Amino acid sequence: MSVGRKTVEAIGQETAQNAASSATLSLNGVKVSYGCGRYLSHARVARTYRDLIGKHCEVVKEIDRADIVVLHFEPHSFAALFENYPSLKRKYVVGYCVWEASELPAMYKGAIRYVQEIWTCSQYCCEIFRKHHPQVHCVPHVIARDTNYSDADLEFVRQLISYEPANFYFLAITKLWDLRKNTKALVTAFHRRRAAMPKARLIVKAGPEDVIEGLTNEGVIFLRESLSEAQINALYATADVYVSPHHSEGWGLTLSDAMLFKKPVIATGYSGNREFMNSENSWLLDCTVDYIKPEDCFYLFDSSMKWAYPSAEDLEKKLLLLNENRHALEVQRKVRNASRDIQKFSPDSVSAILKQRIMDSVNSERFSHAVARGRR
Repeated sequence: MSVGRKTVEAIGQETAQNAASSATLSLNGVKVSYGCGRYLSHARVARTYRDLIGKHCEVVKEIDRADIVVLHFEPHSFAALFENYPSLKRKYVVGYCVWEASELPAMYKGAIRYVQEIWTCSQYCCEIFRKHHPQVHCVPHVIARDTNYSDADLEFVRQLISYEPANFYFLAITKLWDLRKNTKALVTAFHRRRAAMPKARLIVKAGPEDVIEGLTNEGVIFLRESLSEAQINALYATADVYVSPHHSEGWGLTLSDAMLFKKPVIATGYSGNREFMNSENSWLLDCTVDYIKPEDCFYLFDSSMKWAYPSAEDLEKKLLLLNENRHALEVQRKVRNASRDIQKFSPDSVSAILKQRIMDSVNSERFSHAVARGRR
């Protein structure tokens, strides 16, 4: 997947070479404080970035000791953070942010002015933030996770779904309250083609707080239990295909996770998942980009913004295709391609991108001005 005119893999290799050959850009002595909210996916990503930064810089907890502070929070938290931690005003501050529609909410537009630069995970997100901030840079997610699970984990998951070896299992990990995930459309498509797929089952891993009334259908298995990471791994391993007819994703962690487990992935051909998904490594759903419909507006997403509406017909077609051709050579080829392509987002590649990003920041006039403010 290209980033501008270069692939992420090429950028990772190039930045590693540049860093090694440039003695003037040493990060020795640079201290970075990395703060993150409690949202689970944010915390997971932040831990990875923090570990990678620690290979090049000293990671410190105290803001006062840091040269660079990374705020991995939703932008509407920035004002309160700057009020509660006044020393942020004397630091070089990076906001790590994502947004999943064509326009930022008004409160985000104002909030991102607090930070000197923004990091985000995909070119899709970069384009959105660049409309309102002059320094926006792509730092992709690492596609890696511990994929281990025990026999007990596998048995537990199989009991939850009443596993039968002859069945074919589609999987979606979602939040029903998050209309951006478009889970209702998936359940509807599965139901419409259920008669043609009598052995198919759709596993919908939702949250304990989700309400499933009105969505239950024959062959649909809703899981609202809280599962451990190892049990989630066993769920991925049990599934035959992963499906996400989303309206928009900043990245799509569950999609890249499914690729780690060598699963065929069906997903909307739009937004941040295009960073690592293409027609040669996955099954991309046709879609139209349109203003968010009134019935889909929620949280900060409103009808002044656009996202994708995947084709229901194409979703049904691809569910049938993979159900009927699970062992086809073309399916195996795309899965192999996916396993190859996600290596572009290895820890080493993203580590090199992070290192170069911090070097560029430290050697910028913006950083010099921030350091000067901190000395006053």
